[in-house]
Amino acid sequence: ETLDAPTGYGLDDRFDVITRKFEKFSIPCSSGNKKSCIKVKEVLLKWAKADAPKRTAKGDLWNDTLTINLYINNPMMSSYSFARQVINFSKEEEKIIEDWFKKSVKRGKHLMYDSSYKDGTQAKGTPRRAHNHALTSAISHMQLGVILNDNKLFKLAFKNYEAALRYQRKDGSLPIEVRRGGRAMFYQGRAMNALSVIAIIAENQGYDIWNYDRKGKNFHNLVKFFIDFTENNEIVFRYAKEMKAPG
Repeated sequence: ETLDAPTGYGLDDRFDVITRKFEKFSIPCSSGNKKSCIKVKEVLLKWAKADAPKRTAKGDLWNDTLTINLYINNPMMSSYSFARQVINFSKEEEKIIEDWFKKSVKRGKHLMYDSSYKDGTQAKGTPRRAHNHALTSAISHMQLGVILNDNKLFKLAFKNYEAALRYQRKDGSLPIEVRRGGRAMFYQGRAMNALSVIAIIAENQGYDIWNYDRKGKNFHNLVKFFIDFTENNEIVFRYAKEMKAPG
């Protein structure tokens, strides 16, 4: 809980280490282990009272979006949901933790709703809210909406989900992701993973969005492109050759 937010672009290995340690308790807690849930509660309260991770660097929010939402907010909100089904939290403890979630998610907000990619890229015209970072950020907003029973927060993720499916190509490739050189399919997969999590959370709340379809563009078409790639790698070459931030 003494970590500050990262500075440069990309992920931050310190937060990956924290998540792996936290999973030793959060995963058993998700299956009902009371002792693990007690530890989850202890960790959540420590982080909440420290208001961690604080943002000290100035500049863009790319790191906050992926590092903080993916490695801190998303797993900790999930574990909080599981723990509350196994052990008791006082009203004061709930308030401390939930107020911290609200601040942390706001710090990591990067949903990129208001702009699209410009000329000079294969992603031209695709809204930034369809980017894998934005989809990951949407998960945290959706989880927070469930925890707080906030319909507005919950619905935010659907805007990202719809954009990713609507702006895919007919072959199922995602224009923002598959232009990234040797990691093109890695990023297609990262976006698909985020879309799957959004669909699973929605399903648990009574909404089936797996079969959302817009003129033949749907989640199943993304999966088809991934399977087609395993049989013929060359189908992604014409997109990947743009070499946009291949990593």
